Amino acid sequence: MFTVSCVKPPLSPARILLVVCLSLFSYQIAGAQQDGIPEFDKLRTPVAPGFVLMGIAPTSVARPGAPTDLAVAVLSRTDNLSAVPKNFALEVSPYWLFSHPELTLQQYKNPGLTESILHTASVSVATSSEAVSGAEDQTTSLGVGLRFSILRGKASGKADQYQSQVVDILQRLSDAVADSIAVAIARNPQLAADTEALDRRKREIQHAVQADPASSATLADAKQELIEALQHRQGLSVELAGAGLWDFKNGSYDRRDFVRWGVWLTPALNFENGSLVAVCRYVGDDLDPDDNLVDVGVSAILVSKKYAFSLEGVARAFVEGERDDQHRVAFTLDYEVGTIRWLTVTFGRDFDVEGENSLIALANLSFGFGGQRQLDASSLK
Repeated sequence: MFTVSCVKPPLSPARILLVVCLSLFSYQIAGAQQDGIPEFDKLRTPVAPGFVLMGIAPTSVARPGAPTDLAVAVLSRTDNLSAVPKNFALEVSPYWLFSHPELTLQQYKNPGLTESILHTASVSVATSSEAVSGAEDQTTSLGVGLRFSILRGKASGKADQYQSQVVDILQRLSDAVADSIAVAIARNPQLAADTEALDRRKREIQHAVQADPASSATLADAKQELIEALQHRQGLSVELAGAGLWDFKNGSYDRRDFVRWGVWLTPALNFENGSLVAVCRYVGDDLDPDDNLVDVGVSAILVSKKYAFSLEGVARAFVEGERDDQHRVAFTLDYEVGTIRWLTVTFGRDFDVEGENSLIALANLSFGFGGQRQLDASSLK
């Protein structure tokens, strides 16, 4: 059990940045060890950009990642997380909705700019309903977002290890086929002169070897471990994202307003057990230019097998008008509740400490679907 208190802290953005950086690097120096690839570093769709523009996202500094084919998120922020959630998001990765059997190991392991964009591009739609106190109208917000990575970092060293295992298994299967063919020819020397019969016999032997449950299971497991290791990227990654936001009064399409848009850049340094992520975001307000703003923030993410902990700090400055600068500090826990199913809980202090809902207390449940990445088998050798 833990307690989170939210007061008006005298933390400057510089101090927040220092605390976040020290949190990550102290963890790295400690050299935390774990077996296998952390689930957080595999396929996982980050928070929808539309939620970011609505100001209800569980994190304002989301690490670039490899999205699932399809993701659905349900977010609750009201009444101490006890109310029925009214915030939903759907995100789709167009490239992975279709099979790509021609995709090679090299293209997936070391993608160029075009391949990085294709492999990581996702389109999202997020909705949120809010009843204004004392007003008859209820506003439904609709956010449409797009994101993609232009730089993905490099595959971890474990990818080379798993690739060697796959190559070794494929070689042993090839040797088993060759040995079986040699035995067949020794028993029937005339088989060597009959090309058609020899080819037919080779196909029969290859099918028998590949159909062996132990061999096929071993190869499938090794391939899956390799693909998951390729998703665990290290080094520098860079993501671009943008979104637009519409408000609909009482759910009426005719009573709609385009209220806000935003674009942001998210660079990240990814390590074995965590990441240091930054964000630079511009948000333009079509209804009130005084609300045009710039966010600059950083987050430290510490990763375990099925958990991820993050601490973020974001400074906000308004481009026009005389509004005071603001900042946000939040702690987030991510926990895998099932395969590609994540529960995210966030506590902290939001930007406008004087306004309503300045205490961040929200939960987000995301469901990922798909996720099987198929590579050209010949490219694994």
